Order: sequence, then structure tokens, then C-alpha cells
Amino acid sequence: MATKTLQAIDTKEFEAAHGEMDSLMREMDSRFIQRNQEILILFVAIIARKNVFFGGPPGVAKTALTSAFGKALGMDFFTYLIRKDTTQEELFGPYDLPLLKKGQYKRILTNRLGQCQVALLDEIWKGSSGANNSILTAINEKQYDNGTCGRIDIPLQMVMACSNELPQSDDLHALWDRFLFRRWVTPLQDRADRLRLMAMKRKGETIEVHNTLSPAGLECLRNAAENVDYSPIEELLCDVLEELGRQHAIEVSDRSLVNIIDALCAYAVVQGRMVCEPTDLLLLADIIVADPEVDHPKVLNCVAKLVSPDLEAAMKLHDAAVEIYANGIEVLDPRTGDMIRRNVEQASAIGDSGALGAINSELKKIVKELQKLGQSGQVEGLSDKIAAMQLKVARIAREALGI
Repeated sequence: MATKTLQAIDTKEFEAAHGEMDSLMREMDSRFIQRNQEILILFVAIIARKNVFFGGPPGVAKTALTSAFGKALGMDFFTYLIRKDTTQEELFGPYDLPLLKKGQYKRILTNRLGQCQVALLDEIWKGSSGANNSILTAINEKQYDNGTCGRIDIPLQMVMACSNELPQSDDLHALWDRFLFRRWVTPLQDRADRLRLMAMKRKGETIEVHNTLSPAGLECLRNAAENVDYSPIEELLCDVLEELGRQHAIEVSDRSLVNIIDALCAYAVVQGRMVCEPTDLLLLADIIVADPEVDHPKVLNCVAKLVSPDLEAAMKLHDAAVEIYANGIEVLDPRTGDMIRRNVEQASAIGDSGALGAINSELKKIVKELQKLGQSGQVEGLSDKIAAMQLKVARIAREALGI
């Protein structure tokens, strides 16, 4: 198994390349609110040479984010909006007319999918079967059937795909299978995030990204990923996959397992490590999912239970907080003397400061319980979300009391 360490590569080159990547990641984080996991996935994917699918409703920055990333790589980048009538010419270029007159069929691949290193295919599931088959060959085999020239190699390294929906036809299964990373992107929910977005618009801030990751820097990071030691998590990975099979009937093919190892090694590099750690396996929640919206929490909970007891406890507390916030708690109705259930929205609408105070108190208890847990990055993120809920309820309660 992989046993090489950081000494196997040039430390200074690695640090420079990692710093270059980190600067770009931070800038993208500042431009795209609450898209840190999506950004992380993109960097892991390009290092591991894997493909990414982002699904979600319109208007959640799927295309803007992936487009900004593609442009920041300093590589040949091709982007296209797929339609039912998208043709081979649009994707792979027109025929060479002088050669066509001689009876030779060869497309000019310049500035098309057949020449690029990174591609963004928007609304990918809307293409015709002919277009889909050519895309599949390009993604899977890194080749293109170019007429009388025969099948040729193409430099494609990564495809990012976006859509408002998941593939609906069985004919798309092979294409869907080639996207290792699958994540459902949701609209901003937190008040502070929405206010930040409005502030960005008011100030005229754009999502344009200026930092880049050079080809040399990327190659250095890839070399590092190939030297990452993943032996410490091999047994645990098997445990996780077996548990996912028992609990959710999730099966992982041999090819997928190899791809998962590549992704985990790339993830370790992004984190600045040359050894994989147990919590790296949480990345599986954005990989082995048939329906990224539905399956993500199932896989995440299952993995967290095995790799991080603190995170599992934090996730349960987070679920409890969300339940209290959304569905409220039972309180005494002073008018009738009966126990009734009121949530934040209902209590706010009628100015029920008693119900708001009770909800605020319960959320405070959860925040205190979270503070007792080990503060890993994941636990801290959940703590921040619950603290934001509690502060919002406290603010509404103060408004209800006229304070």
C-alpha cells in the first residue's frame, strides 16, 4: 500500500502549491456564500482527476461557482449549455471543410470539448442520445471518434456538470455513473447569510475570482496525492462500506472503491496532510449517493457513527435543534390553560414571548451540550448553525417584548 510521506516530494514546492490553492479557495469562499463544501469538492476533484455533479434548484450559484473555478485553473476550459437539439458540431467542432471536400471527415476540435482539459456541461441530462454517447466516451475513455481520423486521445481531465434535476432515464445511467462526486446545492437559509448576500449586492461586489491555481501547482498537488498514505483508514473504510450495505443497501463497485481512494488521498492533500485520517471518510456522503439530496444525510450519519462519536452526537443535537426551531415545543396557553405546541414562526406572529423564551432556553441547552464535545471542524460548523438559530430566536423574543 501507499507508504510514502512528505519527504518523498519537494517540501518547498508543496508548500508553495498548497498556498496557491489555499488563496484561491479562500477567495472563492469569500465570493460564494455558504458554498465551502462545494468549493472543497471541486479542488479535491481536480487533484484526483474526477468528475463532479451539482444538482439543485435554479439560482443557487451552481453554474457561477463551477464556471469561476474552471476559469481559475489556468487550463483550457470549455463550457456549454446542453439542449435537446445540441449537436456534435457544437460540442466537438465543425468539420474541416477542405478535408470534407476530399471526402475526409475530421472535426476541428479547437475550443471545444475535444481539446479542453476542464469542461462545464450545464443541464447535462437534456442532451440527445448521440450527444450523450460522445460525452460518455470523452469522459470515460478520454477519447473522441473523429471521423476518418479514427478514435483519438483528448486532454480532458475533469468534467463539471450542473442540472436542476437528476437523470430520469435509464439510458443516462452510464453517464451518471462517471460522476464520482454528487452534491445537491440548496438556497441560503440563514438570516446572516442572506443579509451578507444583500450587502454584497448593495456594495456592487461581484463573484469574479482573481487568484489562480497554476498547472505547475496543480501537478505538484497531484504528485503529493499519489504519495499520500491511506493505510491508516483501510480497515475503517471497509467497516463503513459494510455498514452502508447493511443499513442502506448501498453497494460500491471495485472501480468506485479505487476512485474513492484517489479522492480521499486528494482530500488529505487539500487539508495539508500526507496521511489519511478517519474523519476524511465523511467525504463519502458526497460520493456514494444515488440521490444526493435524499441519501446525503443517511450516508453522513452512518459514516459519522463509525469515524467520529463526537460528530455523531453533534449531528443528533443539531437535528434536535432543527426540530425545536421548526416544530416548536409545548407551552401553557395562558388563555385556556391547555398545553399547546408553538414554533418560532407561530409565536412570533402573535408576539408570544413566553413560547419564544422557552424555545430560546432549549436551544441554549443544546449549545451548551455541543460545547462539551470535541471541537472538530464539522462539530464547530454545527455549533455555529445552532448558535445562529438561538440568537435569531432571542432577537425575535426581544422584539416581542419591545426591548
